[in-house]
Amino acid sequence: MRDKLGEDLNLVASEIESSTARSRYGLVLTALAPVVPQVLGSAFNIWYNATVIEPILTAALRQRFFHTVVVYSAVVYLLESIYG
Repeated sequence: MRDKLGEDLNLVASEIESSTARSRYGLVLTALAPVVPQVLGSAFNIWYNATVIEPILTAALRQRFFHTVVVYSAVVYLLESIYG
């Protein structure tokens, strides 16, 4: 009987510790949740552009493409940081 009570108390103590950790890091995990798909999407986009798009571009189109990517990224990230 005493062993059962000790096991129950250990179970309750571990549940309380787990609950505290969840409440402590729950907001952080929720806030960072959208970052994962964004990073994966960006990685796929960079890979696709480097392996599929770039080889079919002429030198002039390649220069225009990279210039457009830089300008677009600068404008979008600036607007996102201001209004986001």
